[in-house]
Amino acid sequence: MTENFPDTAETLDSEMATSLWLKTLNRADYEPHHWNEWVKENPLYNVTFANVDFGALREKVPDRKVTFSGFKFPMGRASFVDTNFGHGPVNFSRTNFGAGDVNFFGAKFEQGDVLFEEAEFGDGDVQFTAVTFGEGVVSFFGAKFGNGETKFNGLKDEKRNGDFIFEKVNFGGGKVDFSMSKLGKGVVSFSGAEFGNGPISFEGTNFGMGAVSFLKTQFGDGNVNFHAAEFRNGRIEEDGKENGHVLFDDAVFGKGNLRFDRALIGSSGQPLKWPDKIKSGSEKLDYMNVLFRRTSFGEGDISFENARFGNGKVLFEYAKIGVGNVSFERTSFGLGKIEFFNTRVAADFIFMPSKLTGPHPLHFRYCRFLESFQLIRGHEDNEWKKPISFEGSSFNGATDIRNIHFIDIPDFLSTSFAHHLSLDDISYDPKIRYKSFGPIRIKMEKCREPKNACKLQRLKDLSEKNGNHSLALRLHADDLRTRRWNQTTMFPSIIDALYDEFCEYGLSIWRPSRYLIYSTLLFTLIYMHLASKPFNEIGYADYLLFSISNSIPFLAISRNVRDLSLKNLFEVGDLSTVLYALLSAQGLIAAIFLFLIGLGLRNHFRI
Repeated sequence: MTENFPDTAETLDSEMATSLWLKTLNRADYEPHHWNEWVKENPLYNVTFANVDFGALREKVPDRKVTFSGFKFPMGRASFVDTNFGHGPVNFSRTNFGAGDVNFFGAKFEQGDVLFEEAEFGDGDVQFTAVTFGEGVVSFFGAKFGNGETKFNGLKDEKRNGDFIFEKVNFGGGKVDFSMSKLGKGVVSFSGAEFGNGPISFEGTNFGMGAVSFLKTQFGDGNVNFHAAEFRNGRIEEDGKENGHVLFDDAVFGKGNLRFDRALIGSSGQPLKWPDKIKSGSEKLDYMNVLFRRTSFGEGDISFENARFGNGKVLFEYAKIGVGNVSFERTSFGLGKIEFFNTRVAADFIFMPSKLTGPHPLHFRYCRFLESFQLIRGHEDNEWKKPISFEGSSFNGATDIRNIHFIDIPDFLSTSFAHHLSLDDISYDPKIRYKSFGPIRIKMEKCREPKNACKLQRLKDLSEKNGNHSLALRLHADDLRTRRWNQTTMFPSIIDALYDEFCEYGLSIWRPSRYLIYSTLLFTLIYMHLASKPFNEIGYADYLLFSISNSIPFLAISRNVRDLSLKNLFEVGDLSTVLYALLSAQGLIAAIFLFLIGLGLRNHFRI
């Protein structure tokens, strides 16, 4: 609101203002001198064009143009409330609106470009609430606003074709409000704009179907609110290439909080299936990149909670994040690449998305996290279907990575951790393919990912250092599987494959126990076949007891049972070299499986 201005100031009403405007435009030189001379003589007037129908007045001015270009308004209030500007361009370029309030509430620009380029507004409130812009470009390029409130909320332009240009605009120190506006299907650009220290609201704003640019935008120290904003889709050229992005490259945020919670960012709000070559243009629109490259975030909290990204790339490259908390809780990501590259985070960081899909990776590469870092799957039914890399990153605070099933081996190469790393309840797919030989499964193919062994070794080192013994054993086993057939020759690879099958490299207690039982039953059948006495005279249980006693010879009673069974089950002529060889082989095989059972028990109960 205008301060230090008399409420009793006179007003140039709509009829008189319209008459003066027509006289100015109908002068031979088309210059605003006539209007400006009147303002110079009457500096303390209010001016109103409220409810004027410029559409009807266009026939009375040269070239049917509605222009206030170069006009100067008095120090009082300027009102264009419910004004109809009709069909055709409207030009307020280089207009000086004085120091008072400027009100375009409910104005209607039906068709044509609307230019406020390099216009100057004073310290009064500026209101474009509920304005309707028609087809054409709307440009405030280089305009300057004062320290009053600036309102563009409730704009009604959802279906219009045309760009919104606020490039290099200086918004002053007051509140800036674009909430609940619909900005049409064109490009929306705030590139190079400067906001003051007042709050900034784009809450519920629909940025339409075009690219959105905040390139090199300077945000002040006030809170910045994109809550429930909709950056729907980027426009797609006829050849299928993208030309639409949500661009915050080189933007600078101040000390206030930044909210993108519940925003649709590059997303239509509808699920889209892979692959990316979709014939339908409306579906292809979901591929809109969201770019925060070299962005500087301030000291306030940053929230992307419940936000939904589309299927384009989401890049935070060379970004700097201040000391406020950063939250990606319950955030949904699409099919595209997500990358935090060379990003410095001085805040507590939590990444707990509700959905991660698609073949492109999630990268936290060469980042520096100075405070706590959490990577968590919040719900059991959440989808995590992206390869993940932490290569080269450093974590100076507590790091918690848990409750996640990785579709690949997470990459921790060249990482450093200053505090404890929690890796509870994580699993991964080592991409190992097996070939079945009856009940036996053996890895026969060479590993196609040469870095897998290195990634497993690094993850094993981290698990051992942080006391997660069971995970370290699993990683060691997969490391050996990965190296099989790649770094070992045929015979060692066969021995390694058998060791894997019989006990999973010491991880399994049940598997060697099962094979011990199988071998005992097998030798029972062999002994029955070799014996000369009829089966109905002896019975299966006696042969089984004999085989068991030979499998566990270290028990005191086993020797007596074995000697007695030899006399009862076999004649003297039956005790051939073959039988003794079988007894020796069974004893050796049983000893191997007993050793593997002991190894599994030792690893399971190891402290």
